[in-house]
Amino acid sequence: MKTARNNNEMHSPTIISHQVISGPLPPASEMEKYERIKAGTMDKVLEFIFKEHDTEFQIANKQLDMKKDNIDKSLKNFIHVFHVMIFLIILFFISGIIMTLLGYELIGVISCLPSFALSLKYVINFKNHQ
Repeated sequence: MKTARNNNEMHSPTIISHQVISGPLPPASEMEKYERIKAGTMDKVLEFIFKEHDTEFQIANKQLDMKKDNIDKSLKNFIHVFHVMIFLIILFFISGIIMTLLGYELIGVISCLPSFALSLKYVINFKNHQ
């Protein structure tokens, strides 16, 4: 089919073909063409794809291991802080009771306040980490 253009020139229409390939491998027809050009080419392509996949898998595993280690360290730190907080809460509470029993009511009340403050701080931090 011919179409008229500027200055009465005749041009043939151009047909453009486009093929989209998704995935690591070309279509089988293309693979055959590569093999005809040089035997063993597709074996090398497949070997490269497998190595790339293996490398990506190893990287993902290392990232998971690093995240697991960070979680383990965070948990250990949290447990350590938890034990220290419990110890301080009990220490301040007992010292407040002893001071109150010895007749130092004001000092006893003041000594008990940090135990309540530490308890409150622990509860708030715990809720924020959930």
